[in-house]
Amino acid sequence: MSLQYLNNFRGIAILLIIFGHAISALPEPHSAALLMLTPLFTNGTLLFVLVAGQFFVSLSENYAYRTFLKSKLLFVVLPYLILSFPAALIYLLGFKTSHEWMDMQWFDSLNPLVAYGYLLITGAHLGPLWFVPMILLYYLASPIWLFFLRHNLLLPLFCSSLLLAIFLGRPVDNSNSLQSALYFLPAYLTGMYLGKHTRLLNILMPYAGWALSFCVILLVIFGQSVFSDSRWDLPIKLIATCCLIAVCMAKLNYKIKWLDLFARLSFYLFFVHGYVVGAFRMFFHESKYDMGIAAVLGVFAITLILCLMAYIFFKWILQSRSKFILGA
Repeated sequence: MSLQYLNNFRGIAILLIIFGHAISALPEPHSAALLMLTPLFTNGTLLFVLVAGQFFVSLSENYAYRTFLKSKLLFVVLPYLILSFPAALIYLLGFKTSHEWMDMQWFDSLNPLVAYGYLLITGAHLGPLWFVPMILLYYLASPIWLFFLRHNLLLPLFCSSLLLAIFLGRPVDNSNSLQSALYFLPAYLTGMYLGKHTRLLNILMPYAGWALSFCVILLVIFGQSVFSDSRWDLPIKLIATCCLIAVCMAKLNYKIKWLDLFARLSFYLFFVHGYVVGAFRMFFHESKYDMGIAAVLGVFAITLILCLMAYIFFKWILQSRSKFILGA
């Protein structure tokens, strides 16, 4: 069966993630409507992690550890090093003197090389970059996932990982890569399970739209209370994500040019959109206006446009080398 629905889903996922970060760029308080919608877009990275698990299964037949890691080194780690370097310089040169969770006095006392290494292994230098050290842990552990996949042990591993994730919760401000990896592991394993047992999506398809709508209603109604806790947001988002994939499988299993574009650029967009969103966050920092959905849509649209314009410019300069530098 064609995997085009997964590509379309990945395009949707990166758009939802950027939209969620566009919301976070605005100062509090938000409009009442935006407060209701916000829980839908928190934990959006879960979608990205889940689809990564599905794609891993599709690659597992010809899996070779060294080849797999070499690919990730070239197309994930190298772009991460290059695209995140300006953000690291801002801290290393002392232009940025505050941080959400990092002790800046301690950081400034470090040797510059040690400080740079610390930024790289935590992703602390730019909002979304925490994701890269976390996903690298999954890549390094890929033989373990393959063992559980080939021995039909994904389900017990998923159950135990879900209990652990609910117990631990998501780390505050994504300040701990290992805890993040443990928290999002149920999503990665869910993706792997769906990748191996695609018939489950066929079973889910007739009910997926209704189930997804029910999850959305739950998040809108209870998102400010029950699901504001990352531990309980996780299972409902897992269900919603599976339903969304089933909807894509039923309705979007063909090439859609604009979704295909965002899917192909998803890693690049994940790397660079934090620069634009961060700039908006600084711009709105002193604002006393009550921002609403129109402001979020504006931030979202401008972020996408600027990221795409930057991609076109650097693609024109770099030509065939762009994959190694831009990740796309």
